[in-house]
Amino acid sequence: MENFKQTQAVIEEIERPVRAIFNQTFEFIALMELDGVLIDINQTALDFGGLTSNDVVGLPLWEASWWKISKATPTKIREAIATAASGELVANQVDILGAGNTIATLDFTIRPIKNRSQRIVLLVFKGRDLTKTK
Repeated sequence: MENFKQTQAVIEEIERPVRAIFNQTFEFIALMELDGVLIDINQTALDFGGLTSNDVVGLPLWEASWWKISKATPTKIREAIATAASGELVANQVDILGAGNTIATLDFTIRPIKNRSQRIVLLVFKGRDLTKTK
């Protein structure tokens, strides 16, 4: 049991700076299963949507409120996830809906992540708000 506690402490120490970077970046970042179910999402994306991680983690990305700006947007995100899950990098732009009906244009990528055996195991969503640059 003592070894487990020591190992857990080491993991937490290593994770702390990574978690800080993940949550302090100005980009939207999310980790997903291959079927699009959210595993983790950063605070920037949550703040924009006026959400908490409990609102979205465990759900498919396209079910989150950001995509409810139009009926076509969730389908576009679902298709992008399927393409990335097949091994392709996806890059696109989409308008999203935030807290207080804020609208932003998001330039996003969905990248497949492979394990050592080169099998795709996760998807990473990364989005940058282009609203101020448009």
